[in-house]
Amino acid sequence: MENKEKREVEILQKVEGELRRHERCERIHHIIMAGLGVLAVAAFFAGKGCHHGFCKK
Repeated sequence: MENKEKREVEILQKVEGELRRHERCERIHHIIMAGLGVLAVAAFFAGKGCHHGFCKK
């Protein structure tokens, strides 16, 4: 009985670790996507400025 309970605890700890890793990867993914969005907006406005003669070639 004790051996079975110990195995169940080990399995639950393993699953919990996997969930933590998944959450961390998801957070990193969201940060990367937000950064790419900011870069896209910045590139858009930088391109708009060049069309109005604010950029020197």
